[in-house]
Amino acid sequence: MPFLRPFRNKFIPGDLIYGLRGQRRRYIDFVSAFIDARGLNDDNAWPPIYIDDYVVPPEKNVWRMLSNVIREMWIIAKEN
Repeated sequence: MPFLRPFRNKFIPGDLIYGLRGQRRRYIDFVSAFIDARGLNDDNAWPPIYIDDYVVPPEKNVWRMLSNVIREMWIIAKEN
C-alpha cells in the first residue's frame, strides 16, 4: 500500500489498510509512514485499521439488535 502523489503520504487514524494479512502487518512494523497505526492494531481498536474489521451500517444495526435481545434474555433469566 504505497503512498503515491497526489494522495497523502502517511497513515492517519480512520484510514483502512488493505492487502494480504501478512503484508499489512509488515507495513505497520517496517514502513515509517504507518507509525501512527502501531498502537491501533489490536482487535479492540477503534476506529478499525484493517478493512476486514470494518463494519458497515446495516451490520451495526444487526449487532445492536442482537445485543438488545441478549440483554433482555439475561434480565428474564435473572428474574427467574
